[in-house]
Amino acid sequence: MASIKDAAAMIQEHSQVDRIPPKLESLNIAPYRQVLSGMNRVICEQRGDTADIHIVGDTRQDLQGLFMKRIVNS
Repeated sequence: MASIKDAAAMIQEHSQVDRIPPKLESLNIAPYRQVLSGMNRVICEQRGDTADIHIVGDTRQDLQGLFMKRIVNS
């Protein structure tokens, strides 16, 4: 089972990680990608060679709700 540290290392090593989460793709938010790590979802924002991790959450949680809460609180 992959750990969250492994997911962060993967994000650091690869500029284009995994895929755009479908629920965020429907919001037309292109620079965000996800890496799955066991039952966790790591959402990062790609900007050139930089990736910022925004959300680490359980895959069973409502992704749109988590993302919107994160955006509103930032």
